Amino acid sequence: MGDFDQVTVKLDGILEIGIIRARWLSNKDKSLSKSDPYVIVKLGKTRLCQTQTIANEDCPEWNYHRTIQIHGRCLQSTVFTIEVWDEDHLTPDDFLGQLQFPLSVIMNQGIHGIYDLKQRKKNETVSGDITLDIQYSHQLQPKDPYQHILKINVDDHASSTPWFSENKSTQ
Repeated sequence: MGDFDQVTVKLDGILEIGIIRARWLSNKDKSLSKSDPYVIVKLGKTRLCQTQTIANEDCPEWNYHRTIQIHGRCLQSTVFTIEVWDEDHLTPDDFLGQLQFPLSVIMNQGIHGIYDLKQRKKNETVSGDITLDIQYSHQLQPKDPYQHILKINVDDHASSTPWFSENKSTQ
């Protein structure tokens, strides 16, 4: 491990997550129907949020927005991941694609635009793109004081699923 892997970054700010749409997703369902896609957003192993599932659609429009107040420290090498999945009721959900960004990208410039989905493994079939609008700011309160926000602690002791955390890091 290099020195970069050991450097920690203090996070005290607001993360605005916008999952707008995806286009031309793979159809993992073997029947005549299309995939039932949803998106999971993670910071390292911490699951930050998940969109709703849109049934039978290869070009879903989520227009999903979530404001998260993040507090804590994490490794500078921590990866911000966007995963797209196909919801299945009788079998495990199917992976449709992902994007991974270094934490520095989120903290410095954000993620704005259309991105081609990538594989986790070489043998996976992935197609399509996703439109994102994600920005981190060092302010401690959202612009709208009446906006409901999720509070997440990203320290090493935090739960990987923040809304089930035993500490009082969620609201």
